[in-house]
Amino acid sequence: MVDSSGLEPFPAMLWRDFNSVEVVGTYYHTKNIASILGFPPRSKYIHETLPFLLVPEPDNPHDPMAISVRNQGKLLGYLSREDARKYAPELHRLAASGYALEIRGDIRRQSSYSNTWYPDTNIRFRLPDPGTLFPLNLSTPRDLCVIPHGRVAQVLKEEDHFDHLFDYVPPSGEGSLILTLHEYQRTLKNGQHRPYVEVRLDGERVGELSHQTSQQFLDAVRHARDMDRTLGAYGLIKGSALAAELTIHAQRSSELSDDWVKTMPTYPRLVPESDTYDVPPAYQNEPPQPARDYTKKNPQKYTSASTPDLPSSLYTRKEFPKSSFTPDAPETIIDFPDRTDDERTAWLRSPQGELIRVAIKGLTGKPENETEYTVNGKTIFITDKDRQHTPAEHRSGVTTAMTVSIIVGIIIFLLIPIIGWIVGPLIIASGVKNRTRNTLQAYALEAEEQRGVNLGDD
Repeated sequence: MVDSSGLEPFPAMLWRDFNSVEVVGTYYHTKNIASILGFPPRSKYIHETLPFLLVPEPDNPHDPMAISVRNQGKLLGYLSREDARKYAPELHRLAASGYALEIRGDIRRQSSYSNTWYPDTNIRFRLPDPGTLFPLNLSTPRDLCVIPHGRVAQVLKEEDHFDHLFDYVPPSGEGSLILTLHEYQRTLKNGQHRPYVEVRLDGERVGELSHQTSQQFLDAVRHARDMDRTLGAYGLIKGSALAAELTIHAQRSSELSDDWVKTMPTYPRLVPESDTYDVPPAYQNEPPQPARDYTKKNPQKYTSASTPDLPSSLYTRKEFPKSSFTPDAPETIIDFPDRTDDERTAWLRSPQGELIRVAIKGLTGKPENETEYTVNGKTIFITDKDRQHTPAEHRSGVTTAMTVSIIVGIIIFLLIPIIGWIVGPLIIASGVKNRTRNTLQAYALEAEEQRGVNLGDD
């Protein structure tokens, strides 16, 4: 699959869980996301695993170090500025060689309304540490064809070749390699010949596969030889100044796809490492695609004159963060725009990623500026006394109080017959109830302090 930028995919090598990277700016590309996931959304919650390409945009007028995230040639978002700068040297080298890193990741959509666009879409994937995207040895044969990443297999007798392996052990003690697989014959004592797979590193023998494991790769090795290819496999070296061990991570002959067997694509050859690279332009000057147009349906905004029943802290306009990648993005958004259901609504995201809907009802007329809110449909009241503590203090305090309530309730239940059997559960239930109330208060206070942007439903 060639991207619209003309770059071909370069598969990422993942040996274990590396850095979890979240894509930013998805809010401004909801129509592209909808074209991939379908519109209207088929459910409130969607989770799919898809391939993504990381494409540098040296011609991006807002940030020449920007790294876009794409699927099917469509722009879905960007790496954060911090992540883009970490991975720019390797991704720029790939782009200068005609490739873009391909990584599989998760795209999730969770909304309280099933008929909205995709304002709350989250895209996340795992990336290797910066500096480890490529194997340690890149001087590979031109006819090299690397088996797709798969299950692990141990390389045997690598200890006999430590003098050669030692030169490849990185300072971190672990790194990826491209190993080549070759058929070799071993003569048994009875005169019979037994084929096995020999493992080489840059042309030198570094070990072999067991007889049983060799049988799983021999068909692929022979097919590669018939196709005038040198068969390679992703390898992992772990070692120190004293010893090293090798493993390969490759699909077995029976697991290879028909397309791969027919084409046996050669491994990409990269331009030499350098301080700068000639990266082709790839910026897509798309207009922003926000999940909701704030001016079409609800042009009237609440002001202090039109809403005397709201706390003064909610009269202000929220400064929306400027995006490097959306030149026409709105810079200010009213916190609580007019709604057809006569509610002023904010959206927050819980630490677990759940979308929280906070609606303000207004002042109740009681002392201490008591204000009524609903949090995900549950009513809660906030007073000036509650505002003396931060949302974090509300959450940490209630966790401690609930723990104490549970411990005290269990002790009373166990030590005091009959009465304890009644009082103990009541104390535990009270602690759980207080935890729920304080959690709702924390979300309401966050809506006041942060003045969350309304995503609304179309």
